[in-house]
Amino acid sequence: MVNKEIARQFNLLANLMELHGENTFKTRAYSNAFLVFKKWDEPLDQMIEAEIDSIPGIASSVIAKTKEYLSSGKIEVLEKLKAITPEGIQQLLSIKGLGPKKVRQIWDELKVESPAELLYACNENRLVKLSGFGLKTQEDIRQKISYFLESAHQLIYGNVEAELNVWLDSCRKTFPEHRMEWVGEMARLCPVISKLELLVSPTLTDEQINSLKSEPAEESEVDNNSTIEVAGRFSVFLHGITIDEFNKRWCELIMSEPYLRKYLL
Repeated sequence: MVNKEIARQFNLLANLMELHGENTFKTRAYSNAFLVFKKWDEPLDQMIEAEIDSIPGIASSVIAKTKEYLSSGKIEVLEKLKAITPEGIQQLLSIKGLGPKKVRQIWDELKVESPAELLYACNENRLVKLSGFGLKTQEDIRQKISYFLESAHQLIYGNVEAELNVWLDSCRKTFPEHRMEWVGEMARLCPVISKLELLVSPTLTDEQINSLKSEPAEESEVDNNSTIEVAGRFSVFLHGITIDEFNKRWCELIMSEPYLRKYLL
């Protein structure tokens, strides 16, 4: 297991060095280390220094950084590169088909710094405007980003909108005396949704939540709030509120702070 982790460290190091235009020979040395270590059978953390020194096909700089990682759990030069690279750009590098050169081009020319932003650019057909990117490439990248985000427990709005709204309509029919509206990212039609939030008035009882045929999750420590599982795929956070407070709370949960200050505070 440690071998694969060290291999990943060198793969990221090689990618970040290429992304930032570092020396090509050094980059190749770290790319080669990735290939060697991911297939190396003997656990590196159980080898003595002399054995590590004798690993074939590995540069001395790689050996030094391997020992550094084994002793400290990090590689200093990698940490410095990570510090100057947005986390979203590092995530893009992990998506198959997006190498350092393409990521650099997207970063520089589209000012995109995350998978979610790149997905939005693909949906707007902005990626095809870059040299070397066509419609087929854009669609392939869009699908890979969608898979990446869903694997990271983030939802693509266009992929879940219909299913979630059908579920919400069913809830409204089950409890016609309650007012229910999406808030948060779902209400703002965000391309990528990390949290589903529903405002409900008046607050549902535990019995009513169970009757939604969803599996109740642990209740929040905050009064009147709870999380339920929907269709085995979605977690929906319920904000319970009184009827009189519904409109104000709805605004608070969908508006940005500047708008709140202007219109409500």
